[in-house]
Amino acid sequence: MLDLELSEAQELAQAMGDPEFTDTLDAYEALEVLKLLTDAKLDADSTGDRHLSREIGMGMQIAIEIAVGRLIH
Repeated sequence: MLDLELSEAQELAQAMGDPEFTDTLDAYEALEVLKLLTDAKLDADSTGDRHLSREIGMGMQIAIEIAVGRLIH
């Protein structure tokens, strides 16, 4: 699987807050985003960057909500 640099993960996490981006994701794409952000969050946690870790975590939460919502409906 592709691995993201932390700056790319931060951009992806920020994009998760943009409805123009998230409205185009299906459940499986949201799960892929979740996988990428999970790995990036572990990296951010290991560097001690709490702000970045929190930002990536919020993107992860949105990805989870999208994936579950799309799978249920």
